[in-house]
Amino acid sequence: MARSNAMLHAKRVISFADGQPDRPVEEVVSRSWRRSLEDFGLDPTGQRLPDVLEVVALRERQQALGEHLELAKQEMENLYQQIAGSGFVILLTDPVGTVLASVADPSMQRDFERAGLWLGSVWGEASEGTNGIGTCVSELRPINIHREEHFRSRHIRLSCSAAPILDPNGQLLAVLDASSANSLDTKASQAHTLALLRMSATVMENCYFLRAFSDQWVVRFHSRPEFVGLLNEGMLAIDQAGRI
Repeated sequence: MARSNAMLHAKRVISFADGQPDRPVEEVVSRSWRRSLEDFGLDPTGQRLPDVLEVVALRERQQALGEHLELAKQEMENLYQQIAGSGFVILLTDPVGTVLASVADPSMQRDFERAGLWLGSVWGEASEGTNGIGTCVSELRPINIHREEHFRSRHIRLSCSAAPILDPNGQLLAVLDASSANSLDTKASQAHTLALLRMSATVMENCYFLRAFSDQWVVRFHSRPEFVGLLNEGMLAIDQAGRI
């Protein structure tokens, strides 16, 4: 049955590429499927696991995020407490989709590893096609990729929600992801998970901003004073000469 479903999915992707889709596909998914097929030349029937970095290479990428990785891990723990028991693993990746940190129920660790959701695994679109992490990197926006929206037939049981974490210059710093190895829910049901991810990503961005400009004046503001200090506040870093 699993093999049959995988082949049907692969045929659907190929039919879409040939301009004969059997049903509508969301625009963000169709763009990603086209990149996967046309730009990266990937095979939707591919069954191999994602590539995994060796320990030394993984540590180098973890060190590149420095103190921000430790701050991120704390927020990942907070996020996990909000969705514990729902079958999700929380992942943090670098800007190219390499998993640098994870928080998960130990009893489900083997399921996540079978799905390729472990430290050092590379989930960029160029290697894995459409998926929550890789497509978030490409689109630079919060996104849900649910089951058959994945490009590779190997991944069609996954449901992935991901949000970008940007540095003060608007460049991608990391991706925060929540993935289920065997989601039986609808895509609409993942909206709450994505909302929580976006909030945690904002917390991480604000922490990074304050740490990056710890030696400057920081003005915090909001159109409503009672919201200063909360998630939706604005912040300006100003140097000693008064320049933003």
